[in-house]
Amino acid sequence: AISGATHKGSVSVYRFSPSSGTPSGTSGTFTLAQSIPAIGASGLDLFTILGKGGGDFLVIANRQDQVPVSLGDYSAYDQVPEIHKWDTGAGLFTLHQRLSGPGFESVPDSAAGLDASQAFCSPNCIPGDDGVTMSVPFLRGATGVTAFQSGGETYLAVA
Repeated sequence: AISGATHKGSVSVYRFSPSSGTPSGTSGTFTLAQSIPAIGASGLDLFTILGKGGGDFLVIANRQDQVPVSLGDYSAYDQVPEIHKWDTGAGLFTLHQRLSGPGFESVPDSAAGLDASQAFCSPNCIPGDDGVTMSVPFLRGATGVTAFQSGGETYLAVA
């Protein structure tokens, strides 16, 4: 759900309740269990990590908080994706981690010219070791998230 001129809204989580008097799974309804604040949510993924520190997680790709005010205004996309962990006792998701800080960055498309690359990361341009690649020291405009497992490890792809 998104409200007003901004893209601030929520991710709604619904709980299924089977109807009484019917065989399990043949009838029931979904009712709102939780509303998680989000900013322009554009993608979700639910995944499970087994073992110590694991559990059920919901990752939300927060994309943008408003329509850009001008051509080349990328600041509207400076929203942080979030991971929420299911709290079994409370029966709801709680914030586990915001994908921000060292190690989380965005780079412009490699086919973009110098002007477009500088516009994408302005005013936070950080030149790469190659002297050509520019980056922004945070995730800018995440549109999708996918968790996957390989070799006993869990990974999260953010686009």
